[in-house]
Amino acid sequence: MEPCGPECRIPVQVPPQLRSIEINPPHDGAYVRLRPSKLHGVGVFAIREIPRETNLFPDDPGGLRELDPGFLENEDPEIRQLYDDFCVLSDGKWYGPATFNNLTVGCTLTTPQTPT
Repeated sequence: MEPCGPECRIPVQVPPQLRSIEINPPHDGAYVRLRPSKLHGVGVFAIREIPRETNLFPDDPGGLRELDPGFLENEDPEIRQLYDDFCVLSDGKWYGPATFNNLTVGCTLTTPQTPT
């Protein structure tokens, strides 16, 4: 995909009272990104050095909630695959996001057998 040039940028009107406010760029605090993976289709990859104990997803409103696996019994395979891909099964219970419509980069993380 080619980046959008100046000809397709949307002009933004910034109110005068906001012009002096310092706004952090969108990449502020970004340490990882999604990209194609040779192992699993899509992976999460570091894009710069990550300081020890850095919260990689401080703006993630998520968290996991307990889900009853019983409601999956009559669901289509594609729906069931969402749970296999983005939830954790532990002691017969699924733990997953409140909704699959707001998945963040953090939902795609796995722990590699061997760090790369």
